[in-house]
Amino acid sequence: MTWEEHPLLSGALPLAESGELLLVGRISPASHSWIADHTVAGTALLPGTAFVGMALHAAAVVGCAGVEELSIEAPLPVHGGIRLRW
Repeated sequence: MTWEEHPLLSGALPLAESGELLLVGRISPASHSWIADHTVAGTALLPGTAFVGMALHAAAVVGCAGVEELSIEAPLPVHGGIRLRW
């Protein structure tokens, strides 16, 4: 496993019981001003490209060549700030 800087994911934690890896981060309009550019009906939403970027980063961290499929079932509103667990 290697870790490289990512604009949304700030760290990785190995889970003791399963050996899986949990990627974590935090996003808010205060720390990521570009979120304000992705507002619908007054609500800032995390854009789909951010999900793709996190998925590709997670794949690289665990040694996968890429992401074959990614489904986003609902938009992710960014109110004040959210903690990311990937």
